[in-house]
Amino acid sequence: MGKRCAKCGKEAGFFKSITFYKIGNEEYCADCGKEEIEKRISTIKITTTNNIEGYKVVDYIDIDSAEVVIGTGIFSEVEGNISDLFGARSSGFEEKLAKGKKFAMDKLKYDAMLKGGNAIIGVDLSYTEFDKNRIGIIVSGTVVKIEKS
Repeated sequence: MGKRCAKCGKEAGFFKSITFYKIGNEEYCADCGKEEIEKRISTIKITTTNNIEGYKVVDYIDIDSAEVVIGTGIFSEVEGNISDLFGARSSGFEEKLAKGKKFAMDKLKYDAMLKGGNAIIGVDLSYTEFDKNRIGIIVSGTVVKIEKS
């Protein structure tokens, strides 16, 4: 008998090659694994403070960080330069920064999930310019296990 998805029951066999992901003690097919990861990381609490109101830290697991480098691209660069001339906002840059920030936060939450954490405290978010067309987004914090107090 081959591997079986913990959620949908899809089974891999000798002639059926299916990618499986181990999450916690369960194994999931690719589709269910993606859903399970999204569900789990959506429950991870994240804060810039060192505690979360109504919860107590029961385990300090690790200090972690996630880094994302995004290219601004030539069109965003031109739009940004034109926007600067008129004092307007550069929506192209803003959208890329927002997507990069979300990706970095999700990556940090994913890493916390893999380490057994359910919260990240003391989060710091930084932006750095590598050159005119690349920006780094770095998010770091302490992965912890919390429970209601």
